[in-house]
Amino acid sequence: ERLLLAYHLNRFSFFDREIADNIYMSLTRGKKIANNWFSSLVGDDSTYPISVHPTFKDSKKTVYFINRRFAKWVINSMKKFAPLLELTKVTEYPKSLYSIETNNLYGGKPKTVNIHDLNARRYASRIAVEITQRCSHFSSDELNIQYAFPSNRKAITLLPDAALFVCGKVFYLEYDRNTEAHYQLLGKIIAYFSEKHYKHSRVCFIFDNLG
Repeated sequence: ERLLLAYHLNRFSFFDREIADNIYMSLTRGKKIANNWFSSLVGDDSTYPISVHPTFKDSKKTVYFINRRFAKWVINSMKKFAPLLELTKVTEYPKSLYSIETNNLYGGKPKTVNIHDLNARRYASRIAVEITQRCSHFSSDELNIQYAFPSNRKAITLLPDAALFVCGKVFYLEYDRNTEAHYQLLGKIIAYFSEKHYKHSRVCFIFDNLG
């Protein structure tokens, strides 16, 4: 579970403690991360697995990221265990929009961090916990919840804020903080219907505050 947690956190690019706890709870049926273990991973330089983002904070909450050396170790370690490697195949395949290679998910300080993207990640992790609670008759491996936050617009211009894979099926999340006009939101909905890649897709729109 700890190796899978690290793998998912690397795919998030940046995260807070709530996100980390939610991912771990979805993997372990409700267990929270031990504070002393998590604290032992966090340090002031890149020799530690996890670093604190030096500038970005949201309501005094600390934001973290996985360092490059640790990210490389996690990715290589996943490849050594066939059952774990099998879980990653829903995102790791040729020409995937969600792969580590396509989105350059090799650890290190993220280029941009903003409250919109952080909240989208929070929602994805909360939904994962909700799914594991409602689907208690499935094991975590059967559910195989995987996360993706596509960023490579060279592959496709219309990218969801998050993609959540459950039992091999993908669900797209679009998150709005009441910063866009209704016609802009309608335009996004039409775009999803128009883009061939999203044909027959499941798209969930999340609105923080409806004007």
